[in-house]
Amino acid sequence: MRKHISLILKLFVIVSLVFAITACSSEPQGSAPSEPDSEPGGKTEPVQMPVEKEEGKQKLLALGAVDPSKGLVPGFRITATLDDGQSVQAVEIGGTDGIYWVGISEDSQTGSIDTYHFFKERNNKTYTDQFYSWFCLEDSTLVSQVFGEIADNLLFSAYSDAIRNNLTFVEKTTIDGRACSLYSASINSQTIKFWVDDTYGITLKMEYEGVSSIVYTVVLSLEGVAGFPSLYEMWHNSVGYYIESEYFLSEFVGTWSAPYAFDNGTLTISAGGSATMTINSTDHAGSVMITDNMIVFTSTDGVAFFSGLLAIVPEDPEMFEVKNASYKNGNFSSDNATLHFAVKKN
Repeated sequence: MRKHISLILKLFVIVSLVFAITACSSEPQGSAPSEPDSEPGGKTEPVQMPVEKEEGKQKLLALGAVDPSKGLVPGFRITATLDDGQSVQAVEIGGTDGIYWVGISEDSQTGSIDTYHFFKERNNKTYTDQFYSWFCLEDSTLVSQVFGEIADNLLFSAYSDAIRNNLTFVEKTTIDGRACSLYSASINSQTIKFWVDDTYGITLKMEYEGVSSIVYTVVLSLEGVAGFPSLYEMWHNSVGYYIESEYFLSEFVGTWSAPYAFDNGTLTISAGGSATMTINSTDHAGSVMITDNMIVFTSTDGVAFFSGLLAIVPEDPEMFEVKNASYKNGNFSSDNATLHFAVKKN
């Protein structure tokens, strides 16, 4: 955590001392950016940008949203790298089919992205990966998580107060086929040029005049994701039982064959929540509770117990699984198991 804080501080210092960043963008509908306006009394307003930062962020998130008509949507993936001549830092953001990620560099020598965190929005709540499960981030938003301080300072550097208040619009241009707005900023006798993407506001190119030791690069994939980060598929596939599951006890009334953890016995559930686990021809009466995506069975005599995240197997509705389960069978207990229950055939 200390390293991440130091990176953020470094970025703020670089920005305030004339920090070099590279940016590019696509031109929106409407009027072109203009020179700063001066109000009566000599106050100068910040220069008009091609798109406001928060709007640009929302447009990027839309690229990675779920589209039921297409299944996996193309998505986006952006990597920004800052090399100050002494160390290299990088951040990656991306998203497809409603799963978003942020990758950071732990290696200050190579700047390679090696640590990822994943995010998902569901019912106006934001979730992140934590301890093999999706964890709800109370009082947080998807945009604040995907565009945290590191991504914000790298990708939207021209929008920081230290820079924007000194920007002058130069011209409309293009970089790699993308429409951009070129700006110039002079701070402490140092001139920096920023190319800002007209559609998303991303800083895609920067020239720090007279200084070659600081290099900023950005790689964009805005019309399709060529590859996914490590563990993307796992987190994408786990949404069904970690977030979207809202099961009811009535769906599980009946007799199920229990897994090996319970000596291949049976579990019988009644409509009122009473349940019996039969192990080696011995009945252990108890109860089952289902709350959102969590299922818990406890036998009255304390012999049998299990709890975990509930999942219906899409390919076989006659089966359910208990993920990340803790269980007990007599004197034996275990954690982080997956328990498979199937409807017993008479």
